[in-house]
Amino acid sequence: DIQIWVLKDRDMASGKLTSETDRQLYFANNGTNHRVLKRWEIENYLYDKEVLQAYCASEGLDFNEAKYDTSITDIHNGSVKDRTGEIKTICGIITTINPEIFKLNLSLHLKTGMQIYDELEECIFRRN
Repeated sequence: DIQIWVLKDRDMASGKLTSETDRQLYFANNGTNHRVLKRWEIENYLYDKEVLQAYCASEGLDFNEAKYDTSITDIHNGSVKDRTGEIKTICGIITTINPEIFKLNLSLHLKTGMQIYDELEECIFRRN
């Protein structure tokens, strides 16, 4: 009675650009247990301004919104995974933090009531 779901980033085409049409085509040609994120990668959810602001507020860090807005111009479609160091700087982090631990810490701040949470929940549980 175990159900296994397959969750893919939208970069599922070996780094080639994929559209919402491609995403829907994937759904049409795969089982109902398959899911695809609306954003390029999972980091695009973790590095969303809403999550970073919540993280910084809880850690007593100064979130540099102007620098974020200049640096992260397309949080939906851009590849932000390799920009972890820049994201940490935007959060005012000056010490060394393992990138994977940093992402896990950010995930604790992605909570119900946030728009970003609703979007992620819709992708995973409603297959929208």
